[in-house]
Parts: sequence; C-alpha cells; structure tokens
Amino acid sequence: MRRIWGICYSLAFYPLLAVYTVSAVVGMTLWMLIGAPFHSHRGNMRRFRRAIIWYGAGVVRIVARPVLKTVFESPPRDVRIPKFFVANHVSSLDAFLLALVPEEGVEVVKAWPFRLPILGVFARLAGFLNVERMAPEEFRAAVEGLLGEGYSIVVFPEGTRSGSRQVGPFHGAMFRLALELRVPLVPVCIVGNERTPAKGSWILEPATVRMRCLPEMAWNEFSHMTPYQLKNHVRQRIQNEVDRLGATA
Repeated sequence: MRRIWGICYSLAFYPLLAVYTVSAVVGMTLWMLIGAPFHSHRGNMRRFRRAIIWYGAGVVRIVARPVLKTVFESPPRDVRIPKFFVANHVSSLDAFLLALVPEEGVEVVKAWPFRLPILGVFARLAGFLNVERMAPEEFRAAVEGLLGEGYSIVVFPEGTRSGSRQVGPFHGAMFRLALELRVPLVPVCIVGNERTPAKGSWILEPATVRMRCLPEMAWNEFSHMTPYQLKNHVRQRIQNEVDRLGATA
C-alpha cells in the first residue's frame, strides 16, 4: 500500500516540484533584481545563498510534505562560528535537508548541479564550490575566503549517494583542511530517506526522515589525528548514529 501511495504521489510530486521551482525562480529573480543595486557583489552573493536555502527548505517542508515527515535534531552551539558540516549521503533529497541547518552554509558539490536550468545559474552566482572543476589550491583559497566571511561549509564526503544505511568510504580533502585551518567539525546523520527516492528510482515512498547534528568537534579534539584517522573517526561516529536511529525507526 505504501508503494502504491508513493507511485500516486510521485506522479503529482514532479509536476508540483516544477511549478514550485518556476514560481520560486521568478520570485527569487525579482527579489534579486530589485535589491541588487543596493548591495555589493558580496552582498548579492549572500542573497543568492539565502534564496537557495529557502528554496531547499520549501521542497522539504512544503512540496514533499505529504510523504515526507522530517525530524531535525541539533544540540545547542554557537551558530556564529563557521564550521564544516559533514553528512552521510543517502538520496537526492539530502541537499534540500541540509537547508534546515540554522547556520548559513555553502555546499561542496559535483559539476551536475551547475548544469541544471536556471538553478545552476543561481548555484554559480551563490558561490557553491564545484569540487570537480577546481584545482586544490583554488578550492582551498575559496574555502578560506568563505570561512573568513563567516560561512560554514557543507560537504558529503562519500562523494555519491549510498542509497542505504551503510555509510560509504569518505574522501579526505575536507578533513585535511579542517586540520590545517583549525575548523570545527559537525557530523550530520541522515536516516530514513533510503527510498525517497531510492537510488535509480523516481518513486518517493512515504517515510520519516531523521536528520541529527551530532555534538560539535572542536579542533583541539582531533588535532592529534592524521586526515586519514579523522575521516574514519567521523565516518564511524555517523555510522554508529545511523545504526542507532535505524534500530529505533
């Protein structure tokens, strides 16, 4: 029955998403055009980032609401301090879920979001980091610049969707930067959206998705580790929480 409902809703979801996206793009474009003359280039980039965050939150909270119940949990922390948010990557909805994090963040992404009509332009103007097209030195400089402006960085270090509750191997670049730049880490656990949609499928099955930010890791808590040790330590923390939440689902 759940799958039948998922198929029926999915047939409506994608047209609804298209309408929502067009409406959001028109609204964001007007908002940007009206305000652009009164802001600096950096100010307009900040507004693009906020617009994308609002769009993502709307997908989760409004468009997908009939099949997606979202439970977001996060311990108190100083949102003014930039951090690296490190999340497991389960489904294509994950990027929208991270819009629920209260800190202003910039996502590290592959090239494909930049190829999306219109939204790709917004992602480029917002300064999202294209890890596939940036040299290591350029990437590091961009991350340092964003941190200096007070932005957090959001990354899915698996580099691809797992489609399951098994967290895949992590790439180590962001952990090396965390050590070198002395940036706090916040592991983020996502569980429950393995089939919304499943990898390789278009069907959104009803689900309760839990996203939990684990306690922040200050730099002095991991400064003695190598990048290899750190990435495996964070991966194991996320995997342990995925297992715990999965057992209570």
